[in-house]
Amino acid sequence: MYSPRRPSARSSQPGGQRSGILCLSLAALLLLALCLCGSSSGAVIQAGADLQAAVNGAAPGDTVVVPAGRYSSFSVDRPLTILAGGAYIEVGIQEPAVTILSSGVNITGLSILGTPRNPTAKFDYYMERFQPTGRTVESSALGPGALELNLPNAAILIKSNGVTLSGVTVKGAEVGVLARGCSEIDLQGCTFDTCGTGASLGQCSDCQVDGCTFLRSTKYGLWAEGARGINISGCQVQNTTHAGFMLKDSQDCLVEDSVLRENNMGIFLWRTNQSLIRTSTVSQNYYGMVISESHNNTVIDNLADDNSRSEIITGFGVGISLQENSSYNLVLKNRAEGSLNGIELTRNCAFNVVWGNNISRNTNGIRLDKNYNNLIYSNNLVGNTVSGYDNQTHNFWNASVGNYYSDYRGSDLDGDGIGDQPYVITKGSGEAADSRPLIRPYGGWEPDVAVLWADLARYASYDQRNDLPVRIENGGFVIRDSRPRSPPRFQDSPVVERPPYTPDI
Repeated sequence: MYSPRRPSARSSQPGGQRSGILCLSLAALLLLALCLCGSSSGAVIQAGADLQAAVNGAAPGDTVVVPAGRYSSFSVDRPLTILAGGAYIEVGIQEPAVTILSSGVNITGLSILGTPRNPTAKFDYYMERFQPTGRTVESSALGPGALELNLPNAAILIKSNGVTLSGVTVKGAEVGVLARGCSEIDLQGCTFDTCGTGASLGQCSDCQVDGCTFLRSTKYGLWAEGARGINISGCQVQNTTHAGFMLKDSQDCLVEDSVLRENNMGIFLWRTNQSLIRTSTVSQNYYGMVISESHNNTVIDNLADDNSRSEIITGFGVGISLQENSSYNLVLKNRAEGSLNGIELTRNCAFNVVWGNNISRNTNGIRLDKNYNNLIYSNNLVGNTVSGYDNQTHNFWNASVGNYYSDYRGSDLDGDGIGDQPYVITKGSGEAADSRPLIRPYGGWEPDVAVLWADLARYASYDQRNDLPVRIENGGFVIRDSRPRSPPRFQDSPVVERPPYTPDI
């Protein structure tokens, strides 16, 4: 199984234990900063009313302590620790509260009221400052040439590597934290409320988002595009209009121990590869997890619960969805409960393994539509209206063992734990069947990834060329009916017939 870079020790702490940073005293904040920085050889400076002046007067490595109160926007161009418990900044169009231009910057406890998206006001702001000769825009916060017409109204703009934000609160910004092309950005225990996007990490690498809360985002809780090594741990996301976490065109990412509720989509991997989603909960979303055009990812030990909503279509919702040519993904040991489709694979997904999942109380336990060569086995399907749905596909519902179905009524006369009669997948046009249905639920075993891939190679052996209406064979043309006439069958499989006891739901 793919394993991304090891997350820091704090990623294993429950999200609820990371709150309360804003309530620390200034002395406690100073102690926290010293812990974050290791040892501090710099001076401790008490900021006055002019926070920018205090930053400008500090030497690299100093700590600037900011009393509670309201301040103007500022920029940081040297490595500093800024302890801002109770400090508050309100910003306007294209004026970030903080612009970070140096590595080694640590900011703790700052509160920011941002500015939402306003294209007309932003264009007017830009045109007022546009200088045709030099094609630059002068801005005290951003510096010459830094302003872009397509730059969102960001509360915090990061333009350097090695930056830590801890216990920062942002409300109402178009983007809470914006970083592009940076590495080692660390967000700890931050809160983003009613932002367009809470954190945007474009072309960033080796970043940690730990114990953060994203509420009521009108676009995304966290957006990462073209990124590598984004580790998200112990976060809470709720009421996001689009996706809680959107990882696009990225790789080597990790999402773990996070809870995403009442979003349109919880976790979305879009053209993202070699990543891991584990021990997270997605609940009351339209889509709990979406894997689209993505390959070589592992989804393991998650809970997809009650992803069923009625604002658009009554009762619609999917726990875990693989879509649009996604391949070689592992969906292992998850719980998918209380949705329209517990787990689905749709539109040309191939060579995925769905193993060891507990799928219950869904309308369709597992739904496969228009894909092929996916291996579905060792899953427990309990109390679903329809256990399996297989439409216009060539998938395989068993290896050496199949799945457990609570509505299976076959016998096991030889006592080997495998049903003597196949379980026919009654819904859809795939004419599929599980040749080795389990008599008892499968569980308690850890997956052996090498065995999973070996089983996939052995059993998922459908060749699309065999269904061509005309093909060349032994030097001549052979005309064949492309419609399959029997369920998938292996050399060691019994003859599959539809038994009279199979329910016709």
